[in-house]
Amino acid sequence: MAQAIGQTLADQANTSAGLGLEECAVIGIAQEPAAAPPLVTSSSTRRSSDRGSGVSTRSHVAEERCEMAEKKRVWCGGEGGSECCRAQVELIFRRPGSNRGELRYYGEDQKCLLSMPLDHFVSQVHLKNFNSPALGELMYAFRKSNSKSFPTKAQDACRITDHNTSPFLQQPRAIEDFLKEVEPKYNASLKKIRDNKIDRECIHCIAGFVAYVITCSPAALRLNAEPLKAAVEAVARLADAKGVFSRAPASLGSKTLTEILGEGGGGFSVDPKYPQAIGINSIQHHVSVFGNSAWEILRNFQDDTPFFTSDYPVAVEVINLTTPINRVVPLAPDLALRIRPDTQLRGAPDDPTFAKFRSTRRALKRHEVVNLNRLIVQCAEEVVFYCDDWWWIDEFLAKNR
Repeated sequence: MAQAIGQTLADQANTSAGLGLEECAVIGIAQEPAAAPPLVTSSSTRRSSDRGSGVSTRSHVAEERCEMAEKKRVWCGGEGGSECCRAQVELIFRRPGSNRGELRYYGEDQKCLLSMPLDHFVSQVHLKNFNSPALGELMYAFRKSNSKSFPTKAQDACRITDHNTSPFLQQPRAIEDFLKEVEPKYNASLKKIRDNKIDRECIHCIAGFVAYVITCSPAALRLNAEPLKAAVEAVARLADAKGVFSRAPASLGSKTLTEILGEGGGGFSVDPKYPQAIGINSIQHHVSVFGNSAWEILRNFQDDTPFFTSDYPVAVEVINLTTPINRVVPLAPDLALRIRPDTQLRGAPDDPTFAKFRSTRRALKRHEVVNLNRLIVQCAEEVVFYCDDWWWIDEFLAKNR
């Protein structure tokens, strides 16, 4: 039955050809994954690094290797196991001052066994604006799942190996070319916003940052996969009603697919890389919509109440059910942005000149900053970041997580 469903849904998925994608998502009946070979631990060795100078860092850290192995299904055994069990891991920054790096696995013969880029789904240049003056190059972080606070570096946060590689695109790392026009201009764009000298380059940079987060962050992939999953299930139910699928074997109750789905005995999974590919393919449209909408520049002069940011720093603000949702974006501890999407731009041709851009500015009162921080915390996927450890923050985060 699973093979029949997969073939039928593959036929239905031909509609994705118009999206410019190389192939359709792999969709099938959810089932328990096969057991993986055990991962072993080993001793750790490090060589100090200077990230700004482009010096590499070698490490043989069990936790890091295991995490990478799980993501890439590269199983490393212990002594007497596979040949890669004594591989070294090298973290390389491709050029001095680069925010982009990669992990490489080296065998004993120093041949590169595997090379995987390290991708930040929230740009480091954004996160570094939230570094704490008291911690230097560190910022405070709060994990929502266990209410634990800890210091961290921007380069260690919001990072997933090979995250920006999509097998469903003809150019799997096309998003990296887009980011080259966004990330290097982020800090300069913040200065232009503060000085009220917003130009096309500034609009493109900030709109591009927002578009990247809502298409490529883990929260975005999770949210954008749900409509696809629902569509697949609807197609499966329709096909089952027309008798496309046979009943399950007698040992499984001779149930129809619709009955199995209704009872929760089976389901569908969508490869998250597929909605990511759709988002990347339409990212210029997102930039056009955000860049041609109304912006409200929000200044925060409350020294004891800085803006937070998170692993999904594009909070959703619902005013009422008859208007589109606003996007609240913390740009720095003293600066945020409220984007009011223009519904008239839906279906309109992209306008990279941002001819319809307009903006207003205002300074927020303390209670307004608190309300926006509450939104930022609630919309965070897992981790919230902040620059100052004020007395009220721990209780606030715990209450609104």
